[in-house]
Amino acid sequence: ELRPPRDRGRHPLFQVVLAVQNVRQRRVELPGLLLEPLASGSTVAKFDLTLTLFEEEGGLAGNVEWATDLFDADTVASLIRHVEALLTLAADLPETPLEELPEALQRHRAIPSSAAARPAAGERVPPRNPLEANLVGAAAEVLEREPDGIGVFDNFFDLGGHSLLATRFVSRLESWWGIEVPLQLVFDTPHFAGLADAIVESALGEADDELMESLLAEMREDQ
Repeated sequence: ELRPPRDRGRHPLFQVVLAVQNVRQRRVELPGLLLEPLASGSTVAKFDLTLTLFEEEGGLAGNVEWATDLFDADTVASLIRHVEALLTLAADLPETPLEELPEALQRHRAIPSSAAARPAAGERVPPRNPLEANLVGAAAEVLEREPDGIGVFDNFFDLGGHSLLATRFVSRLESWWGIEVPLQLVFDTPHFAGLADAIVESALGEADDELMESLLAEMREDQ
């Protein structure tokens, strides 16, 4: 028996909808009349995120609807790019089981440079500086895990993360600590230690090499 907690702000069973309309609509013809479909605009999102796809000649078209208090246009555009990449991979590798596609997409992600001396399998390394602690804390919140159970060399996606949770993760970082992290950066460097380095490097994109090394050394001083 399902008795999920009720909240007026969200659907009790699901918050994300993916709909694929793969049945062609029949064209209605009436004598003496020219009929054209009229798009029905919607200004209120019924769910956190809704993606509707339609089959067309040579591909798919669609539209996306989202809750503006959770996502902005750039974040949604990034999510759509990941969906496109997943669908493209599925078309290129039709024999690949569905559950293996996300892993195939992640194979190109490089192990962060700070993870060169990775611990033994199963060994958890706690945060070694405030930035790593903030990343682990935000991840624990969105993944609904205890912070003490997450190490800095853990992979956000191996812990149960996905595109939507990654979006909430970067949102937490910005709202809690003012840390702006591009969503793509989480996909490129999903290990928290490497993500911390990448955030610093991104912020210091035009800084000189000596200042860069100084700040990175300061981050690692407790290692």
